[in-house]
Amino acid sequence: MDDVAKVTKAAYDSCNSTSPISRWTNGPATISLNLSGEHFFISTFDRRCSLGEKLAINVSAASGPAPAPTTTPTPPAASAPTPTTTPTRSPVTYTVGDGVGWNVLVNTTQAYELWAANKTFM
Repeated sequence: MDDVAKVTKAAYDSCNSTSPISRWTNGPATISLNLSGEHFFISTFDRRCSLGEKLAINVSAASGPAPAPTTTPTPPAASAPTPTTTPTRSPVTYTVGDGVGWNVLVNTTQAYELWAANKTFM
């Protein structure tokens, strides 16, 4: 059994789970990160957080097409270029851990880098 708790940065740094913002005890946990900024998650079981069972995520604001400029109309040029738009991406859900809880790997940095390769997080 395991759980995941959303905590403050200070609680994340010290692995303090006494006052979590939110806590999920039934897995797998599905957490929507709808607000930009930093989000911190830890395990509250035993010493698992101090052994590395924690996750920090920085969510950036989604980028969209630039707003149209407000200018005084001018006569069209002889060959004006056609404006292009940036395609938008659909959200993708990634599952961290497995069905029985978070899996603390021996080399967590290398495992995370392998998992995160070729993924763009927004």
